[in-house]
Amino acid sequence: MNEKLFITLQDLPNVDSSLDEQDSHYFLSNYQILNPMHYRYSTQKNEFKLMHMMIDAFSKSLGKIKSEDSSLYSPTPLGTLRYLMLQDGSWSYYDTVKRKEGFVVEGAYWNNGLFYHVRTDQQNYSVLEMVLIIDTLTKTMNRFPDTYDNLR
Repeated sequence: MNEKLFITLQDLPNVDSSLDEQDSHYFLSNYQILNPMHYRYSTQKNEFKLMHMMIDAFSKSLGKIKSEDSSLYSPTPLGTLRYLMLQDGSWSYYDTVKRKEGFVVEGAYWNNGLFYHVRTDQQNYSVLEMVLIIDTLTKTMNRFPDTYDNLR
């Protein structure tokens, strides 16, 4: 297993997922439903460069993990996810001999948020979408912009 201390957008294709494909899909789907007060930033409303900067800032210094007594900033996520998203939005296995056609969804998560990207399934891939979801405290304390997609 390839584990890294810091996980950024560029690292995702080279890091093993801590969740299997099915769990990755359901975790991401349920995260957005179970955290309706979180702020969702995406490349649908923000430029790729701004999204890249926000995700790098979050993943390197603003992600939090909970300890027994408090929350600690950590560049190491609680976990990572990866699955193959099919054209109809359903999931399929990424690590398989006969892979179906689709898009790769990869991401990392902390207690106060997560990021993921959707990319083409090729050797020289291109990123189609980037998403960052953070809690209210992280947005407010770190002055993230008001150009979020409304989850509420």
